[in-house]
Amino acid sequence: ALSPRVARQGDAEHRAKLAEIECKPFSAEAMGSLTAWAGGEPVDAGLIGDGGVTAFAFVDAGEPPSMIMLNTLTRLARIHGERGLRVFAVHPGEGWGEIERLDGENRLRIPVALDAEGAFREAMGADGAPDLYLIDRAGQLRFADIESTALPLAINMLLRETPEEAVTNAAVESKAGPVASRPSGSRPSREAKPAPSPEAYAAASWPAHNSGELYATNVQGKSLPTPLGNETWLTPAQDLSGRVVVLDFWATWCGPCIRVMPMLDEMQKANPEKLAVLGVAGQARSGYPEDANAVRAFMRRNPHAYGQLIDPQQRVYRSLGVRAIPHVVVLSTDGVVRWQGNPGSPAFRRAVEQVLAVDPGLN
Repeated sequence: ALSPRVARQGDAEHRAKLAEIECKPFSAEAMGSLTAWAGGEPVDAGLIGDGGVTAFAFVDAGEPPSMIMLNTLTRLARIHGERGLRVFAVHPGEGWGEIERLDGENRLRIPVALDAEGAFREAMGADGAPDLYLIDRAGQLRFADIESTALPLAINMLLRETPEEAVTNAAVESKAGPVASRPSGSRPSREAKPAPSPEAYAAASWPAHNSGELYATNVQGKSLPTPLGNETWLTPAQDLSGRVVVLDFWATWCGPCIRVMPMLDEMQKANPEKLAVLGVAGQARSGYPEDANAVRAFMRRNPHAYGQLIDPQQRVYRSLGVRAIPHVVVLSTDGVVRWQGNPGSPAFRRAVEQVLAVDPGLN
């Protein structure tokens, strides 16, 4: 079965234009108009479609969301590079000097191409920055101008496919049509901030790691073993970029999980712009994972301000080796786990407050 459909940007006219190139072989010749590269070795257009997945973004160094996207692509390449993901970005001629400056300061970690005349942008139908595009293992431009919140889902979806499955799935998706979202070029009301350097994250005074019994694999100081992106949102999808994220693994039948919910709700309400608390449901009991209907019924009886996800396959949960719930992980804006453990511990709230205070992505 196909994964949930990936949300795209743009109105009907914009999507109709992109439908002409989406789910069709990517035109590698269009990359011939890219005249210079910074931040790494030039991407060989001839290697696109060689069995890997390619993600690229149109960016503008003068716009903070673009700088955040460069950081996001860098992180995703680090996480998924061994699975076959390659990434790059494309910048217009105006402002290219800033890209060269960042490259000279060793602050670019992915290749960025110069589209001096805008020919590549025009060929791809891009109309804003950052606009995101993905090419599957079969060399098809699978997703054009997608929502940034859909990027992890889209990448995981394409990495799981074989080239043969990519061809079949693209044919099905081209008939179904995309899911529209907010108008192209519009931005979330939350102000985006430039991406800090890795050195800034390394120098931050993070909370001490939880040295007690975790009842899970200790991943403090590391990225999640399995990234988010395969879950289903039970609440409206959120843009998690530039926010501290708390993942709360819970179940409706777990009394201790329910007792900490008011505290989690209070934390979310106190930090609506900087913090994203996300409940992650789907944990199994007697061998059967909890289904979405049970969770939705619980949410109707117990409304709260923070977001809810469900994954009956428990991908992130299993990768963490969680043996008891509730269990939380606190991720800084660079996607690194800064604390994990029981949210009922007083150290949990102190850890969240410290991460909010020192995270370079927020301060």
